[in-house]
Amino acid sequence: MSDLNITQSAFNAGELSPRLYSRVNLEKYASGAKVIANFYVMKEGGLNKRPGSYFIGEAYNQSKPSRLKRFQFSEDQGYALEFSDHKMRVISEGGFVVKEDGGIFELDIPFDIDEIWQMKFEQSADVVYITHPSHLPQMLKRFDHDNWTIEDMAFVPKTPTPTGLTAKGSGTSQTYKYKVSAINEETGEESLTAMVEVKSDQLSQTKQITLTWNKVEGCKKYNVYRLSAGMYGWISTVVDDDDAATISMSDDNVAPDFNITPAIKRNPFDGPNKYPSVCGIHEQRMAMAATYEDYELIEMSRAGTYNNFTMSNPLQDDDAFSIRATGKQINTIYHLISLNDLLITTANGVWKVMPGDTGFLSGKWPKIKQQNVYHCDNIEPLIIGNQALFMSDGHVRTLGYALTSDGYDGEDISILATHLFDGRQLVAWDYCSSANLIWFVFADGGAVALTFIKEQQLVAYTRYITEGWFESICSVKENGVESIYAVVLRNVNGTPKRFLERFVINQDSENKEDDYLFMDCAARADLEESVSEVAGLDYLEGATVGVMVDGGYQGEKVVENGKISFVTPGKHIKVGLLYDALLHSLSIDYPLNNGTSSQGQYKRISGARIMVENSGSFKIAQVDDKNQFVRPAMSYQNYGEGYDFVSGTRRVDLEGGYNFAGEIEIVSDTPTPLTINAITAVVAHGG
Repeated sequence: MSDLNITQSAFNAGELSPRLYSRVNLEKYASGAKVIANFYVMKEGGLNKRPGSYFIGEAYNQSKPSRLKRFQFSEDQGYALEFSDHKMRVISEGGFVVKEDGGIFELDIPFDIDEIWQMKFEQSADVVYITHPSHLPQMLKRFDHDNWTIEDMAFVPKTPTPTGLTAKGSGTSQTYKYKVSAINEETGEESLTAMVEVKSDQLSQTKQITLTWNKVEGCKKYNVYRLSAGMYGWISTVVDDDDAATISMSDDNVAPDFNITPAIKRNPFDGPNKYPSVCGIHEQRMAMAATYEDYELIEMSRAGTYNNFTMSNPLQDDDAFSIRATGKQINTIYHLISLNDLLITTANGVWKVMPGDTGFLSGKWPKIKQQNVYHCDNIEPLIIGNQALFMSDGHVRTLGYALTSDGYDGEDISILATHLFDGRQLVAWDYCSSANLIWFVFADGGAVALTFIKEQQLVAYTRYITEGWFESICSVKENGVESIYAVVLRNVNGTPKRFLERFVINQDSENKEDDYLFMDCAARADLEESVSEVAGLDYLEGATVGVMVDGGYQGEKVVENGKISFVTPGKHIKVGLLYDALLHSLSIDYPLNNGTSSQGQYKRISGARIMVENSGSFKIAQVDDKNQFVRPAMSYQNYGEGYDFVSGTRRVDLEGGYNFAGEIEIVSDTPTPLTINAITAVVAHGG
């Protein structure tokens, strides 16, 4: 049999489980790999070397991990919030937000270092609502970059109750009781009521009771209720249409409407065991759930007023209401997902809260129905487009509406890469929309990236490996750039240190002069004059680092006294920890003349053609007991100068003998870009 040219034109199946190495009949086998480390799969199917990270500073608490959380106010304005032991710090555009005096802004918070990992979040504009079962719900408010506050939620209407309510009657034969509330002009929220009692003769056209009260700022309408037969009923809505400081109305025995009654003050979270552990916003209502007293209970606020849990009798469409996810087992509520319906992840499956006959979510006969019985892990789901992703028994499942079942269902999208999830506990994950990437961080410090595009059925996992342990991540969009912020535990010259770092996701490099970074925990200097030494590297004291100067790689150096020196001077210097990117292919498969597979047959890969794009130096080898790597020819360079990037096909002859594997490895071991669009292996069969 003559030499064969076997091409892998895409890698959009990502890294596959070892249990699939023999599944050559699997469609995704042709676009998968054994190991893909420090690459991510592009939407077009090729591989792109993952970006490096810049050092921001040391974590607030060095004894335990900080937790990072995104605060995204708009497409261009976002922050990474670092939560630590009773402290919160703010990160923006690669640095800590500082105060006017130059010190790092810090906010005291009521949560300790262990409690921060139980906090649940829901953001609305400049306010983040935070729940924890051992604390009153909190409101974190942003007023400026360096002006944040945190306060207990007060579960009362924001609209002030009218003051100065008085009543004057005619005579003393009977006792009358009234309540008056104010209605906010902007939000429509009704306040709690002021109450007054007065004696008067039987009400009539000639014997009236006159009520007077002070105006409430921001309110133009006021509801008046009168007690009759033991119940307060609505008798009038008074409109403020003059400049007087007070408002008056006269009651001449208006018949009360008991279909409209005053709101009753109500706080469902008024005790240590009644604090909710979950929060979410759906249809302009705040939902809070899962207290120590009742793990299945959900409390819904009034529509449009997140702090207001008041109710009327009879219940109105916009009133607060309660509902429970009750099933065969205790359904501890973990998270709330707002899609077309309000979805609830629990220990025993996903539930859906549906409106009654009103067509919108209301306390009037709300419906709740279980959608599936997949166990949900207690980690916040991700919402991507019109569906959600959630963790179920350590695996990734989609959750979207299915017309055929008129319910919500999905599939396990980690089934082809179970080796990356089995036996591991996920502690953080987030989504980078600009690269269609989901980052996963596990309790063992490992990280995985998933390229996910639902409409293209693109699901491709790769590994992220660094010289350390990932502990927390969040994705932030800022000034048109999307970044991943991470807490990374690194061993620097024998000393463990927790660092905050920023990974810039989108790096489109076309030549060696472009501003790219493929080192971790890096520092940079952009100077007006050329230098051959840089300082300020105390955080990497004793570490071996790579050095890039004006686009040229000058090899490895050791940081001594916070400094490094290099041979070729330059103005633009980057120093950081090196990492390799690795592609290890699956065994090459091709049909033999008798129609059988080549698996288990001797073969030799004598050469390869690699289609790359805007790439620097890399090496390739046939996988055997020696792995004799060969570098494709690059442009000539003087020492310290950068290679011109290569686009197109690079041809190499490979060393090595015949074996059963028929696999190749490609390694990028310099801090330069590498994009692989296709690989063609030249294979000799037999031997």
